[in-house]
Amino acid sequence: MKRGPAVVDGRALARLSREDAYAAIALLNGPSFKKVPMPSAWHVNYSGITVDCRDEQDAKSLARELVRKGFWVSAGTIEEAIVARRVEPDQMEDWLLD
Repeated sequence: MKRGPAVVDGRALARLSREDAYAAIALLNGPSFKKVPMPSAWHVNYSGITVDCRDEQDAKSLARELVRKGFWVSAGTIEEAIVARRVEPDQMEDWLLD
């Protein structure tokens, strides 16, 4: 059995605020769900999974851990963010040092 957060449409339901977690539960328990809540402007991608993060520092913390474990990681702001930013795997080391 695989353990970890539930994944819906490639988005891990992890690191959600209480309000967003309740919204996700309601969507998953409802007759149909359309969109997973987007709690922050940052996310980290690895192995086809997207994890929403509270802020840039949270994204860096998670990315550091995943890079240390050998994953190919990218990060960025969500499409709805006012200031768009994308960190590709080859830029990850410099971003984590900022």
